[in-house]
Amino acid sequence: MTAVLRTKIYLNYKVPNEYDTFAYFKIVEAQFWQLKHYLGFRLKTDKVILPWSTVYNEWQKSLNLIAKNSIKKSPGCITVFCKDLLEICETFEGSIVRQKCEEWYNEFYQRNLDKQVAERIRELDLNILSEHKSSELFRNASNEIRNASNKRLMEDNGEASSGGKRIRSEPELVCT
Repeated sequence: MTAVLRTKIYLNYKVPNEYDTFAYFKIVEAQFWQLKHYLGFRLKTDKVILPWSTVYNEWQKSLNLIAKNSIKKSPGCITVFCKDLLEICETFEGSIVRQKCEEWYNEFYQRNLDKQVAERIRELDLNILSEHKSSELFRNASNEIRNASNKRLMEDNGEASSGGKRIRSEPELVCT
């Protein structure tokens, strides 16, 4: 059992931009508003992959807005089509399709989550490595400054003790 848009005239229908539906319904033609197409769109376009419940609820909410004729100038066959899509999810066959879509989406979500965790670990490793290199650079620079300072002190002390002329002061003899 599938929902069918009953007229070919509105296959290309899109929700006008001024309405509060998810962007998918404003970009994609009505003939592709089924759950599996919607999920494919979300997985391709979302920068952050959201949990199944969030994505599924947004799909239902948008379909409900259209089905309840909250969108002015929405053709009757479009509202009926949205009602059909929502009702199918409540049937036995629809629940199986929804369950398969959920499993498929969750597998992708988990892979994406693993990828995000791996990316975060890589970023942390790079940060730690760069901090380590920075601290090593500062440590080396500090040692070089300290060595140069010690060398200068030794040179200054050496010049004062051996480099300058030594004047011996002898007691003056005063004859009277």
